[in-house]
Amino acid sequence: MRLTQTLTGPALALALGPLALADPASAQDDRTLGLAITGSNDDFLAPDILDRWRSGALSVHGVRGPGWPPAGDVRFGEVLELRFHGQILTPESVDNPAPGDRPYATSLSFGVHSHWRQGGVDLRAGADLVITGPQTGLSDLQEALHEAQNLPDPSAAADAQIGDAAYLTLSAEAARPWALGRAVTVRPFAEARAGDESFVRVGADLLGGSLASGGLLVREYATGQLVEAVRGPATGFGWSAGLDIAAVGASAYLPGDDGRPGPEDTRTRARVGAMWAGERWSVFAGTAYLTEEFEGQDEGQIVGALAVTFGF
Repeated sequence: MRLTQTLTGPALALALGPLALADPASAQDDRTLGLAITGSNDDFLAPDILDRWRSGALSVHGVRGPGWPPAGDVRFGEVLELRFHGQILTPESVDNPAPGDRPYATSLSFGVHSHWRQGGVDLRAGADLVITGPQTGLSDLQEALHEAQNLPDPSAAADAQIGDAAYLTLSAEAARPWALGRAVTVRPFAEARAGDESFVRVGADLLGGSLASGGLLVREYATGQLVEAVRGPATGFGWSAGLDIAAVGASAYLPGDDGRPGPEDTRTRARVGAMWAGERWSVFAGTAYLTEEFEGQDEGQIVGALAVTFGF
């Protein structure tokens, strides 16, 4: 859903307000449960440094509520995640973009998501305000970083980036964990999103060790890696592997007009990752292969992901 102007302050509170209302009784016991910082980039955990397409992203996830993991069901609105996300998408060459390559694009998003559990199913639903274009300031940041590192100047691509816009984006996910053994879980899931991008996605993740101990999991946007936002009870080594496919309807980042490509009808991701966890922290690293995302893209790409989680 596209908004005609950027929403800030009271307008954002009004748009997200219903998701921020938890049960008054449970709100008295609310506390900060965890904080996760995730990042993805094709410059790390990849065989080549190419700085193309899904160039880089950073997310911050803060979770509040009465507690996690729950002993039983958790109601909608009891455990809330405040989410910030920023990303930079670029053509294959930032200093000499080829006609028909994906346009340079940036976005910032701010949202509220509820996590709850019902009948053994982990559920998430929320809303994000997504702003795109030069107003994000991310193209200026990338130009400064490239200049400081003596990397190719991205201004040629950034000058033709997608324009300023704002989108109210709704998304939801449902996952059903199944224990396969003492410390191994398979977690099939379904996800839907409508707003800056519209798609439905199905897939599954296999989790082992400390990553399968019941922590509250959030999904890194580009790679789909599952990362703890709230620490589970187990410590030590954990691992993950996953595969998913999405049917894509539309994307603000691939408008398909004025010589710019539109999105491919489907996207597939395959990923592996590993985590090391202490009692109140964890560190995650993983890599993923992403199939072609836009019409005319001649190959997929490998993107790395890193995350750190702090418990409270």
